[in-house]
Amino acid sequence: MEHAMAFSSAEQRAQLHTMWANQQRPQKEVSMSEVVGEDEFANDPEVMYCLLSPEESLVKERLWVNENRDWLRNQQEKVFRRKAEADKPKATRRRRKKPRIGEGQTSPASTAAEAAVNVMKERAFSTRINYDAIRSLFDMPSPPALARPRAPRRATREAKPALGMTWRNPPRV
Repeated sequence: MEHAMAFSSAEQRAQLHTMWANQQRPQKEVSMSEVVGEDEFANDPEVMYCLLSPEESLVKERLWVNENRDWLRNQQEKVFRRKAEADKPKATRRRRKKPRIGEGQTSPASTAAEAAVNVMKERAFSTRINYDAIRSLFDMPSPPALARPRAPRRATREAKPALGMTWRNPPRV
């Protein structure tokens, strides 16, 4: 009960204080227009002291131009280069047309296996792939021009110990 009485008296004092403050300060009319006019800042002391006189603004402009002359020169050079480049016709590059899959074939492939082998011939994807093994998957004989004798990795590993070489300790020359 005591708390409720203290709260109501505080609320009444706040209302009285608000009314007194509103009477002390006259209402200003605030413009809700999107355009800000010069007259809105005519009586504002902060704005009056922030504005520079014409002589002060000239001094400030000279200082700024002197401090930033390198940047200003670079900007002028950029503008000049752009204008000079705009006068010249743009050089066109002739791009080499990449053949699509199937273009450039002398004869169409009769089977999917033949098509896969032809693609592998044109685009050698890797030197580590044994293309003869892929041809053997399709039961196709390997052409003599493309056949490269290669020893499988396992045979190479088995041959090195016979020659006195090991994987962990290679011979030093």
